[in-house]
Amino acid sequence: MSYNYLERHWSIGTLSRTAGVDRGVFATPIWLDATGQAYNQETGTAYGGDSIFAESGPISIGVGDNVAVCTMLIPDEKTQGQVTSTFKTRFHPNDTERSYGPYSMANPTDVRFTGR
Repeated sequence: MSYNYLERHWSIGTLSRTAGVDRGVFATPIWLDATGQAYNQETGTAYGGDSIFAESGPISIGVGDNVAVCTMLIPDEKTQGQVTSTFKTRFHPNDTERSYGPYSMANPTDVRFTGR
């Protein structure tokens, strides 16, 4: 688990690292694993065969009395078309979750789903 002080949010996941030096003296953070192997974090696109995955928590609209109707996604990232997104919705807290996607995030992407 890590905390982003600039954006004020937690990231949850696992990464085999035991020590590190934050960015400042170096251009990027440098972290080490248990064997002493050093990693130049947050650079490049080599992930050792692993796939990248990010998931956010629930997003509430108002106090639950509004419904979001999504018809188009306009991505704000540099690698358009290389990222896919899946959205999960429900109308009530205990309802069954419904999945929509994965959508290729090209600019713009037509979609159609609703949720609370």
